[in-house]
Amino acid sequence: MCQLWLSIYNADYGLLNNLFKALGLRYRQKWLSETSKAIYAVAFVNAWQWMGYQFALIMAGMKSIPDYYYEAAKIDGASQWKTYWHVTLPLLAETYKLSLIVSLTGGIKAFSEMFIMTKGGPGNATYTLTYIMYKAAFREYRYGYGMAAASIMVLECLLVIIIINRLVRQSEDFYKPRKNLNFKAG
Repeated sequence: MCQLWLSIYNADYGLLNNLFKALGLRYRQKWLSETSKAIYAVAFVNAWQWMGYQFALIMAGMKSIPDYYYEAAKIDGASQWKTYWHVTLPLLAETYKLSLIVSLTGGIKAFSEMFIMTKGGPGNATYTLTYIMYKAAFREYRYGYGMAAASIMVLECLLVIIIINRLVRQSEDFYKPRKNLNFKAG
């Protein structure tokens, strides 16, 4: 995956710059060589890599919602937006929460993209805690520093999970029927 994106991002013959050239735009970038753009280019590759997994998770969640909820909303005169807001979204809240947790913690612990594509460069623009941990422990033999970076990464992941769980807290009342939803057009 990273080798493919290295070719796409190549400043001289890469697909992305050649696409801009074919469109008649004079927009050429050194995607992985500029400190201001490298982290975004690598983060996009990481997001792209896991996007299919996230879509599969959400699709599985949507397929698990029984049709009678949608039929009831249609009978009550709900628009597509209100059906999504009052039926789909509440029933997919746990799926969205899991997807968000997996995405954010995956981004925090990203390593292979930085290692393969930039080696942490240019300079240290694409350093992540996992890359710092790897570099300190296995290249510089500073195991204590590497362990400290690993501990901070674990604490960051736990903090993200706690924050998301508090923000998307589910209660028993969430699944109880609501009154006065005013689905009728009127």
